Amino acid sequence: MPAFIIPNRSQMLLLTQVDLSTVAPEGSAVYLINELVDSLDTHAIEESYEVGSENGRPPFHPKTLLKVALLALHSCRFSLRKMEEDTINNLAYKWLTGDMTIDHSTMGLFLARFAGEIVELFAQVVASCAEQNLIEFDLLAIDSVKLRASANYKQSKTLEGIKKEENKIAERLKEVLEAASDAKSEPTPNSWTYG
Repeated sequence: MPAFIIPNRSQMLLLTQVDLSTVAPEGSAVYLINELVDSLDTHAIEESYEVGSENGRPPFHPKTLLKVALLALHSCRFSLRKMEEDTINNLAYKWLTGDMTIDHSTMGLFLARFAGEIVELFAQVVASCAEQNLIEFDLLAIDSVKLRASANYKQSKTLEGIKKEENKIAERLKEVLEAASDAKSEPTPNSWTYG
């Protein structure tokens, strides 16, 4: 009678070298995210860094942080700590970062500090997709959420109307992000001092 296979974790392993490019073949989500972010203009973010300073470790390039954040969103990994864990354990993230770990606090500070600029980058993505005829704005949906819509001809929008809607959405997103950052800066009951 065959016995169960029990893992022998005390054995020594000879790890072979792994070519990280096999993790992101052309056409994969990781590859596409890498190409997309490389095509974005991130000068507004890059200019705020003091890369010439000799204090501390050099910062991660903003595009690298954006790539990790987008891949995490694509994979439904919304927690900053899970993003950090993925840069440690997941080969796709290792390919994006060049096998470097990104701390959760680094990612969180980046996303909070440059929330407005990230909204502008999203506008670049939408414009790029529209130029390549990847989107037409005929149907707008979020994931699998069903939206009630009117088929009335009066509800149809012109290109100018769509641009106005895009501006409204961008403004509302900025308001939400500002409200979130304001909520983080308010003192919590544990941090109050009684005199």
